[in-house]
Amino acid sequence: MSNTDKRVENVGLRLLGVSTPGGEEGPPIQQLAFGLLFPFAGLGLLYSAFRTPGLDRLSVVSRALWAALFLWLAHGAGGWSAIPPFVWALGCGVLAAATAAALTRWPAMPVSGKAPTWSSWAGPAVPAALLIGFGVVLAM
Repeated sequence: MSNTDKRVENVGLRLLGVSTPGGEEGPPIQQLAFGLLFPFAGLGLLYSAFRTPGLDRLSVVSRALWAALFLWLAHGAGGWSAIPPFVWALGCGVLAAATAAALTRWPAMPVSGKAPTWSSWAGPAVPAALLIGFGVVLAM
């Protein structure tokens, strides 16, 4: 519900519909941007899954991993005291729909749009490494 270094009583009261005493100031713009923009990183993959004829497997995996990373970052850094929970649920739904739409085309997709080289594998490797690193840091 909140960062661990902040008190959460006012957040709980707001969720119950009770006005909070003292009028806590709103979250910084960075938290609002994370909470509103990052959950919808899957929109690019959703659009590509339906509209891009030359879509390849490496770009689908890369886009899905980036969208999952941004969704996870939004969950950790978003201003959830000011943003309704349905925004988070909608972002998860967009990513799930985008992944499902891309998987329906998976058998017909080539591995790469051009000849696969080491640099074409960097596209999915970077977000995968960041996801693993972020998970390890959070697990500690």
